[in-house]
Amino acid sequence: RVGRNDLLLLDTSGPMLDIEVSLKPTGFAESKTITTSIPVASGDQYLLGDHNRDSYIDLYVIHRGPATTIDIFSGADDFATNLLSVDTGLADTSTSLFTLGDPNLDELPDLFVVTPSVDGTAVEILANGYAEVTSTFSLDLSVSLLDVLVNDYDGDGRGDLWFWDETGTLTVRLGNSRLSGVS
Repeated sequence: RVGRNDLLLLDTSGPMLDIEVSLKPTGFAESKTITTSIPVASGDQYLLGDHNRDSYIDLYVIHRGPATTIDIFSGADDFATNLLSVDTGLADTSTSLFTLGDPNLDELPDLFVVTPSVDGTAVEILANGYAEVTSTFSLDLSVSLLDVLVNDYDGDGRGDLWFWDETGTLTVRLGNSRLSGVS
């Protein structure tokens, strides 16, 4: 909560999730390990974002299975309090990638669900609350994706979709009209 980007490492090797926080002001030399009571499950994906705008980074645990559910744990008390448990209404997302972004600029993180296939890549967005898909679109990306991120590439204040594929190529799709000088 001092406005610096600390480094958080998630350890899923044990039965419960451990989070090591290395502090930026110390050059990442000083760290603290938080042992949570969050069980580790195969296939879960973890994201970090400020769900409730309290200036603490919260932990999103996305459970994949026949149905996709999300639990969000509060960073204010070292991830002990469950802020939200919700069924997203999505079916099996075992091949999907997830990231957080803010396409509607309401300062609340929305969930991007990116599902690659041989026919292209489907993107579904669930607004903060995560109980229903609020936007969907397709992209002409048909490569195997390793990771996806929403971040502002072109400096216009809107999130852009970053795709990293198995060939090592980074593709960025702009989230707004292109600024002059940006290809």
